[in-house]
Amino acid sequence: MTATRHRLLVFAGLAVLPWTVVVTGGAPTLFFTVGFLNLDPFALTTITDYYFAFTEGLPGFLNAYGIGVGLFVLAVGSAATGLFGREDERVTAALLVLAGISQATFALGFLRRPGVVAFPVGTVFLWGAVWWYYWPPFRALLTGAGGDPS
Repeated sequence: MTATRHRLLVFAGLAVLPWTVVVTGGAPTLFFTVGFLNLDPFALTTITDYYFAFTEGLPGFLNAYGIGVGLFVLAVGSAATGLFGREDERVTAALLVLAGISQATFALGFLRRPGVVAFPVGTVFLWGAVWWYYWPPFRALLTGAGGDPS
């Protein structure tokens, strides 16, 4: 299996993990890339319903969830260009780091509320993927080193 295909398989795994776990009053809510799952009462809300039906007038930090998902989708698209030898790994790494930051922002917004605990699981896994697959090109991006990092 090529390195690009392996990374895409890992990204598929990242897409099905809960990115943020929010616990309110002992009842967890799991936020995935496609929507979120309340466990008490049991209910699934798609990300499109979340944005088009439920977020109007709510705090701005709630938008960080969808922004992170969008950045992740762009990162997967960037990584997929590697199948054709066209991936700029610095772009993919930066998109994954930004997606992780957005999920941390989302969780932090919940942590500011009394009686709510939030775990940015996605941030850990997204940044872990950057460290594992993209650290040299991402470091080059941070230090301003030019040229092709691969």
